[in-house]
Amino acid sequence: MNLPKNLMACILFILSWIVLCFTLSILSGWSKLARKYPGKMKNIEERYWFCWNWFGKNLIGIKYGPLLTADLGPEGLGLSLLFPFRLWHSPILIPWESIKEIETKKMWMIHYARIEVDETVVNIRGEKGQAVFRYYKRKER
Repeated sequence: MNLPKNLMACILFILSWIVLCFTLSILSGWSKLARKYPGKMKNIEERYWFCWNWFGKNLIGIKYGPLLTADLGPEGLGLSLLFPFRLWHSPILIPWESIKEIETKKMWMIHYARIEVDETVVNIRGEKGQAVFRYYKRKER
């Protein structure tokens, strides 16, 4: 089969993208959370776009960079990724009562919220992470 080089490059890129998204979903724990907590937030009270984040117990985890959107509302914490990265990363809606622990941390110069759900840890950096923490604490009362 003689396909043009451009077509072969496109096919290879698409296949690589599919494998990459699938692998990141498994390694980060996203797929496990998405199976257990599927859904989208219906009553969004606060939304934070482009949240710098990583999944893992320390800075070595899977980093999605600023691709995460965090939705806060009475139903819980909603997480989703921007479009081209959404493959194998369906939206997650974690009820507040399913969060084992949420705390603010500082590592080097990085402030972040550490959110523990089941065996997965979601970390959201900066002011957006602090906003998630404050919202959770208000709901806790």
